[in-house]
Amino acid sequence: MLSTIEGSNYADEADILVEFAPKLDFRHGKYECALINARIPYSCHNISSTYNNLTLKYSDDSWVSETVITLPAGNYSYTNLISAIKYYLEENGDTAVVDGSTVYPFTLSVNNATGYAFFSFDTTNFSGYEVNCDSTLLTGMLGYASGQLPMSATTVASATPVNIFSHGSIHIHCDLVKSYLGNKSTDILYTSNFDAVPFAPIHITPNVPLYLPLECRTQLDRYRLRLKFEDGTKYDLNGEHVHYMIHIRERH
Repeated sequence: MLSTIEGSNYADEADILVEFAPKLDFRHGKYECALINARIPYSCHNISSTYNNLTLKYSDDSWVSETVITLPAGNYSYTNLISAIKYYLEENGDTAVVDGSTVYPFTLSVNNATGYAFFSFDTTNFSGYEVNCDSTLLTGMLGYASGQLPMSATTVASATPVNIFSHGSIHIHCDLVKSYLGNKSTDILYTSNFDAVPFAPIHITPNVPLYLPLECRTQLDRYRLRLKFEDGTKYDLNGEHVHYMIHIRERH
């Protein structure tokens, strides 16, 4: 039997209760199930109030006053983040036009070889700009230590950006099965590394489905699917939808 689950039909897509009517009769055999495929949105926001990293503060008058950029919560790549900062600098009037092109007092960049972020300051067209690098702000996620970033040609972060997806791999739990993680009994049906192209849906299709024995029962009227990170943290879908296909069959 193939069981196809569209998360949009459920209130909590990270904790789905699948119900059958009528009940399935399992009295005359032993059964097993496997994940055939799944689609999981890359929906965990890396910039949000949860991480207290929505804001970037800067000043052009030695912090007599400051300007605060507040980003909307969401998933940001470096490219998205660089564009967003430029957008708000323009909105705040902190830009200039030189030879027909818009220039900015500072821009965010990343060294692709090392992964370190850095702010580049335009000292030719602007003066006095500084960025607050408090570790509780956006700059903390980028790897900067606390303290105001002084004006300079290039100031590199003191650490690689904090990986807020540090919860480990994704676990699909199904209370139909009993498996083992080390010596510990668990109901994990399938484990996937968090290695999708950033912000694209995570597609899981095992080359060879792994069938696990069903826990002993004579009838099946419901089962539960839960989506968690390796550390037990619930996967936040943020209103996006999951899809699962589960195969239940008699063991031979």
